[in-house]
This record gives sequence, structure tokens and C-alpha cells, in this order.
Amino acid sequence: MAQNPGKILSVTYVAPFNQPVDIGPLTLPVIGKWLGYLLFIPKLPSNQANDLVQPERFPYWADKFSEQMMYKGFRRAIISTGRHLIAKDPTNDFAEVGKLAVPKLLLWGQDDKVIPLSDAERVKALLGSNAKLEVFENAGHAMQYECYDRINPKLLSHFERA
Repeated sequence: MAQNPGKILSVTYVAPFNQPVDIGPLTLPVIGKWLGYLLFIPKLPSNQANDLVQPERFPYWADKFSEQMMYKGFRRAIISTGRHLIAKDPTNDFAEVGKLAVPKLLLWGQDDKVIPLSDAERVKALLGSNAKLEVFENAGHAMQYECYDRINPKLLSHFERA
């Protein structure tokens, strides 16, 4: 739980990771890091098309992702995220946020291939009665790029309620 929950005015989630993912040998000390660096991380740019419903609208997507891979610490951060976030169950975290008496907005792309829409009702239930789910048609996991013109007004309205 937040150290200063009284300072939180609202919460917004964009198709959040919400269940543990088995990342297999990537959790193993030493060899997991090696396997991640050698096999998993090099495939990330080509997998980014899964974030989009119409990847042809964003022909630069994989190249832009590749740019950040050149920065020192990128690989380490990806492996650390897998080991310490994705492999853990966040259910209790959502339930703790659900105890906050603040508006909560949950945004989801109807065609999300990364974190499917079928997870949305579970997350909404964990977030409690102050949670509102907005589903966007023709949007995937990167909906903030694909349909920013529909998402931004929802965000602004949510922030104004806080």
C-alpha cells in the first residue's frame, strides 16, 4: 500500500499485467540471465507488432523499440522485470488499491493480444466499486498510440473527477 494514500487522487491502469506469467528458466540464477540475453531479448523488437491491431499503421514500431535496447541497463531491466514483476502474482496489489476511496479508471483494447480483455472484469472486481472499465474497439495493447483521440478525453474526464 502507498505510504501516503491520502495524497492519491485517482488511479488509472492501461491494460495492466494482472496475473503471474511462467517465464520458465529465465528465473534461474546465472543461466536465466544468459538465456534471456541470448534468446529472449533479441526477439523483442519483432514481437512488438503484437501490441498493435494494425501494425502497418506504425511501420517504425520495431525500430523505435530497438533504439531503446542500445542503452546500458536495458537488458538487465527486462530480465529484472521478468523475475521480480511478471513472475509474481499482483492480485493483492490490486486489492489494496481497491481499498482506496478514489476513482479508478481501467482502459483496455478490445483486441489486446498481450493482456486479453477477458482479464478486465477480474481486475475491475479487485479494484472495487469506484472502478470504471473503458473498452476501446479496434485497439490492442498499445491503445494509447492507436486510438489516442478516444483515450485522451476519457483520461481528462477521469482526472477532472478526482
